[in-house]
Amino acid sequence: MDINLTRPGDRGNGRAWFALLLALAFAASPRLQAAEPPNIVYVLADDLGWKDVGFHGGTLRTPTLDRLAAGGAIFNAFYSQPYSTQTRAALLTGRYPMRYGLQTLSLEPSSRYGLPTEERTLPQALKAIGYRTAFVGNWLLGHAQREHWPGQRGFDLFYGSLAGDVDPQLRKSASADWYRNDRRVKEEGYVTDLLARDAARIIATHDRSSPLFVMAAFNTPAQFHGVPKAYLDPYRDVPDDARRSYAAAVTALDSAVGSIVAALEKRGMLDNTLIVFQSDNGGAVPLRYVTGDRDIDRPAADNGSNREGRGSLYEGGTAGRGTGVVAGQDSARNDRDPTAARDRHVRHPAHSRGRCDGTTQEARWKGRMAGDRRRQTDRSQGHPAQRGRFRGSDPRGGVEAHPARVAAEPHRIVRHRERSRRIP
Repeated sequence: MDINLTRPGDRGNGRAWFALLLALAFAASPRLQAAEPPNIVYVLADDLGWKDVGFHGGTLRTPTLDRLAAGGAIFNAFYSQPYSTQTRAALLTGRYPMRYGLQTLSLEPSSRYGLPTEERTLPQALKAIGYRTAFVGNWLLGHAQREHWPGQRGFDLFYGSLAGDVDPQLRKSASADWYRNDRRVKEEGYVTDLLARDAARIIATHDRSSPLFVMAAFNTPAQFHGVPKAYLDPYRDVPDDARRSYAAAVTALDSAVGSIVAALEKRGMLDNTLIVFQSDNGGAVPLRYVTGDRDIDRPAADNGSNREGRGSLYEGGTAGRGTGVVAGQDSARNDRDPTAARDRHVRHPAHSRGRCDGTTQEARWKGRMAGDRRRQTDRSQGHPAQRGRFRGSDPRGGVEAHPARVAAEPHRIVRHRERSRRIP
């Protein structure tokens, strides 16, 4: 199926995920339309290389992610922001980070600012329609002031690090940036496993009378040291120490996602859950210029043919061409009317000073539902210089007048089994 999810040159179309997720879920299955709203599990990897998953032809062991890709949809023109904080901010607000001062690097432990409180967030919007919300993992959207913490930004539950200032292995004897809700706690264990365990616990104890939104933002594979031996052993033949540890961290991440999926299945929630997986940016590789954000001397990640890596605006840094995966019951079959999402009063996060930069895909899907094979286009994702409205699926045709008209090219959601001939 051909669906134009982003325009070439636009970055961070994760900003439109709020409406896209719910519309995908409702449009994909008549069961979801007739029953309760879907649960949503959104998984963020940290600095994952484009080719470091099996469904992109990589050699690392990612059986869970490969199964999700095989049964769901791979987003073939999906872009993140080049840094962790930027991607989180864009995803949770639906707006470009430049609009509220988070466009430069990621927040550091020394940072005293965060996501402005006037920005309405995705969990706040979901709570308004009855969702229970939880965040596990690295927050990175403000830690110095309590008003920036997850509990004050729409999440009912929080478990993890506010500033990302933790080692891969926690020790009870050490003081760490590790919280449960608003309280600092001391725990021991491998962080990736701890986060997966808590996400599974949240699912296991969830009151199913309300839908659930869980965002799990892991620290792996960016922090690939301290990986347990069980994950390292399958890579004992990899000669490079950094690559071996990184590969083990990728498999640990895949195992964590597997634990979450297993918890959903055990609870009987899997068939009514939309699972989304993406990397917050591309894999870390040496760049030409120092960025000041965890620069490295030699790479452990593999971004394939994509140029450069984390911190770069090239595709290697923005995790382009398919690191986004959506899985759920028939989630790749857009054969139902997506207005079900609209009818359930799902809206973009509103902002007191301006509109959302993202856009719903509803009109485009309406064209696809009618079997329209015509070239479909999309309006710009909100940059002031590119805000023409493209209406390729509108039989009236045309582009609304704007001084900065930019031609849009079609992209497509691809099924895994068609990968060889449909992914460039």
